[in-house]
Amino acid sequence: MSEINENLIKRQYPRKKFEIFWSKGYNKIIFEKFNEMNRDPKFLNIYNKWKNGINYKTNTKIKIGGKKHKKIQKEKLMIYHEEISVFFGDLINVNFEDNLEELMNDVIKTYNKEVDKIIQKIIGLEKWDDYIVFENKKYGYIHKTKNNIHIENNCMGDIIYVKQEKNECEGCRNPIMFNTPYTCNCRAYDITKCIKCGFMEKKIKFNFD
Repeated sequence: MSEINENLIKRQYPRKKFEIFWSKGYNKIIFEKFNEMNRDPKFLNIYNKWKNGINYKTNTKIKIGGKKHKKIQKEKLMIYHEEISVFFGDLINVNFEDNLEELMNDVIKTYNKEVDKIIQKIIGLEKWDDYIVFENKKYGYIHKTKNNIHIENNCMGDIIYVKQEKNECEGCRNPIMFNTPYTCNCRAYDITKCIKCGFMEKKIKFNFD
């Protein structure tokens, strides 16, 4: 197992990627940049020499996959847009309009399916110190209670119901507001308590409409 970057357990779920980032509008930028590069004789000369293991600056042989070869690829043969980078050579045989968006979305869908599996594993954790490793990070159970037990810091005390607390919004308290369009923000909360350590938690139960 590779070294974990953070020792602390994260109390959150891994984030999913969003397919909207690969919309047709985004792809259009990639397409236009690729077409521009593909029509540029100077660029194609660099690419073809790189592909054959030749340094375009010195016309000397370089090792394919070596340090210099990778440096030229990174500096001259990549299409960069925001936080995404695409290698020019990977797009040569792609039917842009029909396939690129679908291919990119397939990668994201596969990643998100993996995230869903990790989230289910996190939900299934029973102890506060347990964790799941994903992308070199530790993810633990995100709630302080589970099955009416206070699991935070391994307290393991029973959780009991204390009371319900209602919070009436200004619009409902002021009859004048009924004649004015407004958004009702009334809330009701369940208050619970750990009988072992006294930890109290306030969870929203429902909204008043």
